[in-house]
Order: sequence, then C-alpha cells, then structure tokens
Amino acid sequence: MSQKYVQIVSSSLSLAQLYRFLHQFDLLVDSRLLRSPGNSCFLALPGKQTNGRKFAQRLATQGVEVFILPGHFPEATSWLIDWPFDGEDLILLMETKLVEQSLSKNYFGHAAATLHGHQPRAKSYQAFNISLPDQSLSNEPPPNSSLRLLQALAAHHRKQIRVPILAITGTHGKTIVKDWLAQLLSYDRNIYTSPRSYNSQIGLPLSVWGIQDGLHDLAIIEAGISQRGEMERLASICQPNYGVFTVLGDAHRAGFSDVDDQLREKFKLFERCEWVVTLDPAGSPLLQSQEDYMGFIKSLDLSRLPDLPVPYLHNAYTALAAAVKLGATQEELEAQMSKLSPLSNLLQTRMAPNDCLLIDDSYSNDLTSLAAAIDFADIRTHRRRLTLFLSDLLQSGRPPEELYAEVAAILNGRVERVFLVGQEIEAILPLLSDRIEVHYFEDLSSLQRALPTYRFQEETILLKGARVFGMEELGDQLLQRRHHTRLEIDTGALLHNLSRFREVLLPETTLAVMVKASAYGSGDLAIAQLLERNGIGWFFVAYANEGIALRKGGIKGRILVLNPSVDQLSLLKEYGLEPILHNRALLKATLSPDGSKRPPDVVTPSQSLLSLPEQMHIELDSGMSRLGFSPEDLPWVIEQLKQHEIVEIGSLMSHLAAAEDPEEDHFSQVQADRLQRAAADLRKSEIGIGKLHLLNSSGISRHRHHQLDLVRLGIGLYGVGQHKEMNLRPVLSLVAPITAIRSIGPDQTVSYSRKGRLKKEGRIGVVGMGYADGLPRLAGNGRFCFKYQDYLLSTLGNICMDMCMVDLSEVDQDIGIGSELVVFGHQHPIELLAEAAMTIPYEILTGIGSRVQRIYIGE
Repeated sequence: MSQKYVQIVSSSLSLAQLYRFLHQFDLLVDSRLLRSPGNSCFLALPGKQTNGRKFAQRLATQGVEVFILPGHFPEATSWLIDWPFDGEDLILLMETKLVEQSLSKNYFGHAAATLHGHQPRAKSYQAFNISLPDQSLSNEPPPNSSLRLLQALAAHHRKQIRVPILAITGTHGKTIVKDWLAQLLSYDRNIYTSPRSYNSQIGLPLSVWGIQDGLHDLAIIEAGISQRGEMERLASICQPNYGVFTVLGDAHRAGFSDVDDQLREKFKLFERCEWVVTLDPAGSPLLQSQEDYMGFIKSLDLSRLPDLPVPYLHNAYTALAAAVKLGATQEELEAQMSKLSPLSNLLQTRMAPNDCLLIDDSYSNDLTSLAAAIDFADIRTHRRRLTLFLSDLLQSGRPPEELYAEVAAILNGRVERVFLVGQEIEAILPLLSDRIEVHYFEDLSSLQRALPTYRFQEETILLKGARVFGMEELGDQLLQRRHHTRLEIDTGALLHNLSRFREVLLPETTLAVMVKASAYGSGDLAIAQLLERNGIGWFFVAYANEGIALRKGGIKGRILVLNPSVDQLSLLKEYGLEPILHNRALLKATLSPDGSKRPPDVVTPSQSLLSLPEQMHIELDSGMSRLGFSPEDLPWVIEQLKQHEIVEIGSLMSHLAAAEDPEEDHFSQVQADRLQRAAADLRKSEIGIGKLHLLNSSGISRHRHHQLDLVRLGIGLYGVGQHKEMNLRPVLSLVAPITAIRSIGPDQTVSYSRKGRLKKEGRIGVVGMGYADGLPRLAGNGRFCFKYQDYLLSTLGNICMDMCMVDLSEVDQDIGIGSELVVFGHQHPIELLAEAAMTIPYEILTGIGSRVQRIYIGE
C-alpha cells in the first residue's frame, strides 16, 4: 500500500466554504454507525472515556475519505506522515482525489489557486485549517471546538433551508409523540423526524443536518436538556417554527434550582415559535394563550385508538392536538389513529432461555418511564411472573425516601421478583411488599457475579436502569446461552406495512392476518400480540396446536384453523378455535361428535359440536386442488347444513392459485367466479355467510376488485413478495457472526467432500450458521454471498449443520471474530438467498431454526 501523507493547502477555510462542501455528506460522530463510507464525513468528538480521533484510521480503511480532526493528533504518525499541526484548531482532512473533484465544483472559492498543477498520489491527503465563527450560539459555548463546529454547521444549515420545524421538549414522551405525530400526518406529507432519541447537544445538530429542502414538507425534532444554559443553544440551532411540550416530570431535576427553573429553561426552545401545544397544566402559565384541545379530542371516535396503557394516553392526545394545529381534519385523524402503537422504540423484546421473555428498557430510568415499562411488560406477562432488574433513579432532585416510596407504590402488587442495583435504591427495601422476592446489590459487578446462582423459568424479565449502570450487560448475560445468530424483527416496519395494506382496503373489508408456521418464522405469539394491539381481530393458523399456543398466550381475537383434524375437534371448542371444514369427514364429525355408527349420510341435529353456528367455516376448492370441497360437492354440503338447521356459516373461503402472476389473471377470475356461484347457491338455500374471502397478500395488491368481506394478509406483512407498488418496508433481517478466521493456501480444501478451494493464498471466515439454523445446503460452494459493509462474501465449500465458511481474501483487515454478516435484510434482499437455494422466500423464512434468537426492535 502506498505511504500516506498530508499536505496543507489553505491556512483558512471559512464556515460558509466548509458548509458548501460538507452539506452533501452525512456527518458521522460515532464510528459504529458507519453505513455509507463514501458519503460520510467523520467529525472526531472528544468523549468522557475515549476520543473520536482514535477511530479515524479504521474509518479510513473502511472507505471514509473526509475527516474533521483536532490539530493536536498524536495518533497521526501511525498512518499519516507530514502532519504539520499541533494545536487544538480543527482541520478538514480529505483524500487528494476528492479535493480535486471539489475544486472543480468551486466549493472552496479562492483556495483553488494554491492547488494548480498538483499531482495527487494514491491515498494522499490534503488538509485545510477551519476558521470557527467568533460568535457563540449562546452565552455558554460548548466545551470543545469539535462540538462548537458541529453546532455551527447545523445552525448555518438551518438558515439555508425553508422546511418548517416543529420542536418537541419535555421530560418524558418526546420520542413517542414525535413518532406518533409523524404517523398521523404522513398520509399526505413527507415528514422528517429526528433519528431515534437524538435530542442532545450532539444529537439535535445531527438531526437538523438531515433536513432537506424539496424532499421534506415538515421536520419534527426533539430537544432535551439536563441543566441550565443548554436549551438556548439548541433553540439557536434548530430555530423552530412550532412547538410541543409533552410533560414536566422528575427526570434531570437535579440540574436546575427548582421546578419553575427547569420549566423556564425548557420553554426557551419556544421563544420564537408561532404556537405551542401542551396538555400539561405545568406548561400553561408560560404560554400567552392556551387552547382547549381536549374538547376537540373528545369529539373524536377514540375507540379507533389501540388499547393504550394509561401513561401513553397523554402522549396520544398531545400528538392529536399538534396534528390539529398543523391542519389535520377529524376525518383524517380518525383514519390514522389505529396505527398508533403503545410501544417505545427504545424497547427490545427477546426470547431468553427456559421460555423466558426478556424486555430491555435500560435506556432511561425515571418514575414515568418505569410505570410505562411495567405496563408494557404487563401486556406480555400473560401467565408468566414478572421479574424486574432496577437501578437507582438518578437526577430526580427529590429526597430518596420520597422518590422510592413512589417507586414501591408502582411495584407492589405487580412485580413478583426484583433485583435492585445501586446505593440510593436501598431506601426502597422496607417499602416493598412481603410478597415480592427481593435481591439487593450495591453495584452491577456484584449482581453479575451472583446471577448464575439464580434460576429463571417461564417468566418475563424487565431490565430498567439508568444508562450509566450499563444494565444492558445483564441482558447479554441472561442471553449468553443463546445462539448468536439472530433474526431481527422490525416491528415499526411491520406496522407500516400493515397500514399500507389497510389503506387499499374498502371500509367494509376486514383484514385478517396469517400467523401460521410461527408467523413465517418471526414468532407467532409476539406478532399476534402486536397485531391484536393494533386492531387485528382475525387470525389464521394451519393446525390446532398453533391456535392453542395463541390462546394460552392471551390472544382474544378469532382464530381460524385451516387444516383441523377430526380427533382435535373437542380441543378446538375448548380453546375457542374455529375450524375451516374442507372435506366430508370433517364436516360429518363436526356435526356428529359422539362418533356413533350411523349410515354415512345420516346425522342428528341435536348433537352438533358447535355451540355457535358462526364458528363453522367452509372452504371451496376453486382451482388450487389442495384443500376444500369441489363445486360438485356443494349440494351435499348444503344438504348436511340444512339437516342440522344451520342458518349461517362463519365464512366461505377459497384460495387463489396464482395471484401474483399476470399471465394467470384469467384463471384468477375463474376462481373468483366459482366462489361467487357457490356463495349464491348457499344463499338460495337460505344459508347465510358471515364473510366471503378469497385474497392472499398478492391478491390484495393485484386483485383489489375481489376484496369481498375479508382478505388474508400473509407474507406481504413482512415486505416480501411482489408488492413494489405498495411501498412496503423489509421487516426481517438475519445476521450471523464470524466465529473464527484462518489463513489457507491454494493447496488446502475447505469443508466436507473437499469442495472448497481458493485460487491463491487467502483468508476464510467461519460463520456461526448452518443448515440446522435455516441456511440451505444449496447456498454453499459460492452460490450465495453474505454481506459485510460494502463487501459480498461468497460461501466456500459445503454448508455444514452448524456453520459455514466464507472467503475473506478481498476484505480489509478490520474484519474480525465477532464481525456480523448479513444473511438477508434491508440492503441484501432475501430473494438472493432464495434464488441461490432454488426455492422461494416462504421456505427460507419458515426454515429458520428455533435456536436462532428472535429480537423485536422498533416497537
């Protein structure tokens, strides 16, 4: 590799010149979040534990070409020579080839004169001094020049764009109000929202940097502070047009002299706003005029909201009130309300060993978020006891005895076992109910040492702690016996897809969801619970045991069993499951449950198994040739139903054989006609039909004129299939780690049957995923590639049961043991793996092994 060097080009680069160049790049301050190396500028920020500049060399090897570094950069000698700076001034460092391209666009103005005739060398760099603006954004400037520059760039960007900004602050609920407000308004606007909970002195400037004229109609961003003097600077950066104040709670109270001081500091964000929305009485005295939003909210059909825990209702009402101020009508809001999910996107839910459910909410810890997390866990604790790991509640500004009395009131009667960590939380011990099993530890390391002595079995485990305690490490420890290969389920994307399918349905059409085969591998109970909370009341499973598991997990909606067996009919009744009858034996057994020997076509009406006629469903084989009564069987079916005085069946259904294929649209129409004729025959015989349904996922998107009374959404919910016009998002990502790396020569072979060989000396990686985890054997021997950053790593040799090998020869040295490879995901479609294995995505998803972790993200 050519030796790298630095040449100083200009002694002064103004903020305006720097902005003209940098506004085309993503500003990266966390090396772990690198996504697009060629489109990123790394700004090295000093931190409490490490300095960002130490990661510059690694990012350079990953393809990043632009850096902003402090002049005092002692690590420079390991990868750069001729580093001429030794002060704290900031330096723009660029690969020479990029400098030449930029000068041709005149980003740097007169600085170009110093570069005429320069001949760039491979991997050479050129450096520009940056002149920071003299004026600060507030009376209390940031503590370091890197942060000062970041904030100045964001403030300069804000002055260039015309997109209106709505800023949200408060001690709680900022993220969920932001996300809900965006959902309520997204029907006719392109809404930009700040990523995750980016609301700090670093996060807010990064959020503002992402707003683009011509792309966004409105930007909604969060602003959070923990002490005096911070909000003035954030307000100067984002310059909001409108404001929302969520609620004033105890979080970060210690950074202010009293409650009024905290409130006044937060309202500095709104000094130039046209209007401010708040439903919190605490904020009303600081508003010039306070509108009565609750009057409008009560006029809405609030039954359209999902079943929200109490702490979330205030957030929902606040989002609705802000949407009204932004021009949303009652009709528009009521159409969007069902999409509001009661979950924080900071929570992660995972299945842990011994049938435990692990909920990780270790991002923050205060009274309001603790109560919300307990509510969240309650929803999922059906027939499981609740175990809580809880740390000190920091920065509340309240006496410990008063604070922990309220914590005890939240826990008593709702938690069965609690593990307490910290110095202050000891005050809660005498306040907890005798019915709670209590374990106290002064610090996290003591708890970690003791954790292996405790047994966790069939329980919900909630991790709740202030970030400084590192409670997420407990999650890793509790999951350590789990396979490191994981399937990530993006529930935010799933709910987006659900809403997209809802939007194409007629108001009178019911949306049912298929959760058979463990919801296509994503976990049937967790997905069904999420869907039920978001208004889905009909579920389809393949077999009785799948439906029973849903009932035991607390699902209350209607569950239809596609392929019941005669010997399971009593179980169906016991668990409230509804059979879809598709052959004579099933229908006869359903109507004659005692099994007595009778002539084959003689039944007794009084002995019907089904107490409610709407529980019986009939399937017609209209052309799939799989399950269902043929049209020729229908007169016999009608005769049996009439003998038993059945006046209505729950539904009549059929299944399209080629809904996705335009060349088979004529046959799809033939099937639809056959179903309609069968329905007409039943009705002529005075047998009513509760629901008539035909369409699957592809049918919903391609044959909308056949919606009928109900549609059955399946794999389309996960963003898979031929639904490009639906603007769906991929829900599922499968990730596997590298567990070993070794060098081999061209004379060595790899894996069983000696099928794998390299053409020259190189490196291979062992990946912790094999055919027992769902990676098909046909994907071996170079037929499939894993994705790592911008690299495609081909399989080498045969796939083994528990692992496989990939070729690392062309990858830079930064890849190592523990590096994670994408099997499929957002930028690496599942169709690539399906094609390599000569199959379809359905088979890939349903073949993912049970030992692969399922992690639910983005709820």
